[in-house]
Amino acid sequence: LRDWLDGDASDVDFMYSDTGIFSCIATEVGAQAIGTTIAHQTARGREYELDQFAGTMLVLASNEEIEGVEDLKDKRIGAQSFSDFAGAQAQFYVMREEGLNFVVDPKQVIFTGNNDDIVKGVLSGAWDAGFVRTGQVERTIDPETGDLVDPDLFRVIHPRIY
Repeated sequence: LRDWLDGDASDVDFMYSDTGIFSCIATEVGAQAIGTTIAHQTARGREYELDQFAGTMLVLASNEEIEGVEDLKDKRIGAQSFSDFAGAQAQFYVMREEGLNFVVDPKQVIFTGNNDDIVKGVLSGAWDAGFVRTGQVERTIDPETGDLVDPDLFRVIHPRIY
């Protein structure tokens, strides 16, 4: 891999990687995907096949202070980890595209290391917004009820399909 990144990909025919690493390699050396995994998910009684991996910026549906990315300034944000593609990096990219710096513009970014904790933190009001992988809300258990979290309690800001 190091040779490839240094410009000599002559001995690399195939590699398998996670989405975050692939996006870097594709950007740096023009790698192309030849396949992807498909995640099967059930939400609200319907089954979905997710063939794209993405990140989501979510807030409580009742939160009227955050309507768009620009409203994340001076807000508390829960995220997976600095190195997580769908739980931070994709959203940091969108923030940058919208003129915000994820280091200096939010009041605080809290890295939980756990996507469930991000959803629960938004639900409890521990933070104003959460950065999680697509489909995370639908698989998070509500600590109060023991049931799946009601997705209608949340709203996605800046929804896009790239």
